[in-house]
Amino acid sequence: MVQVPLPAGSHSPTMGWEFYAECVERACRYAASVSQHPIIVAENGVATDDDSERQDYIRSAVTSLERAVADKINIRGYYH
Repeated sequence: MVQVPLPAGSHSPTMGWEFYAECVERACRYAASVSQHPIIVAENGVATDDDSERQDYIRSAVTSLERAVADKINIRGYYH
């Protein structure tokens, strides 16, 4: 697996991956545009030992999905 360097100033919890909850919105928008099918997010989360950080991640992810739904992206479910 090739890991792309993190952008300058980004936050990286336990696993070394970027803390970027809004990526789920972008992924859903892309999947909807190419598949023309309803979207279900089967798994989403962040690897961290800090529960407050996990709460922030979930809140940001759900907020980003609300934007997509407001734009008529057909998201049927979200499993954290």
